[in-house]
Amino acid sequence: MTELQQVTFTPDVLARIAPDVSLQRHLAVGVRPNLRNVNEYRAIEFGDSKSLENSSDLVFGSSILKSGTTTIINTLSLLIVENLNTGSLEQQKYATIYPQVEILRGRSGAPTEEEMILSQDLFYSLRHCRVIPALALRIDNLGILVKDDGEHEDKDEDMQDAEEKKSVGDQILYPDLDESQWQYINLSSLHSKSLSFAVFLSIKVYLRDISTNSTF
Repeated sequence: MTELQQVTFTPDVLARIAPDVSLQRHLAVGVRPNLRNVNEYRAIEFGDSKSLENSSDLVFGSSILKSGTTTIINTLSLLIVENLNTGSLEQQKYATIYPQVEILRGRSGAPTEEEMILSQDLFYSLRHCRVIPALALRIDNLGILVKDDGEHEDKDEDMQDAEEKKSVGDQILYPDLDESQWQYINLSSLHSKSLSFAVFLSIKVYLRDISTNSTF
């Protein structure tokens, strides 16, 4: 008869393979998995970084959180997307944010299961909060760029002056500012698409610990 040997796991390994068992053990003694009380948290420092916003035209908001040896960098960016299903968009009253959580531990590759679960849970939580009206992200007054194709033959001017002179006739027409000209240009363009902004949230977690249980 084969004798069964007892197998022991470290707290971090047990939290990964059997998180419900690990949580119940800690709750039974009145502490969380990070060995802190229910109402006990680490001190959190936060601030914003203008350098992150100035590094990209798409980033319009950023923040930096620090808790112990853990640093979290958040950036909000805007992208323009085409609304393929306009009917369902009109029925949707609230929009959401599309988060992407990256836990950086000195490795590279595809996102881990932990990162994908955190991103998905955060996506549903932000959507159920209903803080962003869908109409606030819809693009109504999208401009049309009209380029001047005129050629300038002044060969004595330097290249920079020639480029500046060539772009003098370029202008952007908006439907609320140049209604008559915009309607004329719009008849011969593909401007009938329904467009809106999409908000993306990038969360990069830099930590030295193996598990995220001790973050807060």
